[in-house]
Amino acid sequence: MTLFDSQGKIHRYKTSLDILRMFFHHRLDFYVKRKVILLEKMSNELKILENKARFVEEVCRGDLVVSNRKRAALLADLKERGYDLSYQNEKKDADDENEDDTTPEESASDAELAKGYEYLLGMKIWSLTFERAEELRRQKAEKAEEVKKLQATSPEAIWLADLDAIDVVLTERDSDISAELKREVLAQNKSKVRQTKKATAAKKITAKSKKKADEVSFFHDFLIIS
Repeated sequence: MTLFDSQGKIHRYKTSLDILRMFFHHRLDFYVKRKVILLEKMSNELKILENKARFVEEVCRGDLVVSNRKRAALLADLKERGYDLSYQNEKKDADDENEDDTTPEESASDAELAKGYEYLLGMKIWSLTFERAEELRRQKAEKAEEVKKLQATSPEAIWLADLDAIDVVLTERDSDISAELKREVLAQNKSKVRQTKKATAAKKITAKSKKKADEVSFFHDFLIIS
């Protein structure tokens, strides 16, 4: 069998098993890369949740004042307190403001800080409560557990989990198709039974009609002969 190999070059394979060997190692490399990317993404989400929870708690305690302050002073305060910057272009959630409040007078450094702290300063005032901080802490704990679980999972195990998930979906699909086919066959059988019953009833009616016609014809001929 002649196919393109993992390098995009034409290669002749002796058996289908040789093709699978080539594909397996090539595919596994991408699961290694996938795990690295997922860990990076989840670790960043964990960091954001930690920063949000701390931000809300400090505002609620009065340690951090956000109202009636100059923008530059607030940005400098956040930087001094060690809050992490985040420049990811993510969709804003229910706690984020939808309007851009940058000012033309802002310096380049402050504008950069404003973008990095948008995930904090964009939160609505009514969400800055201790209850919200507790919820963020809970989400942080769940995310930390997810990161820990992923770190302990090998790329091979991730691949096997994906295959198991695909197997479940295919089994459900085949089960649904099988059930649908059974319903169609049952419906067809019921239709055939009804048609058979109708045909049988029609034959009986025809037979009775013929019998009556024969009897009438017999008596008619009998009367003529008599």
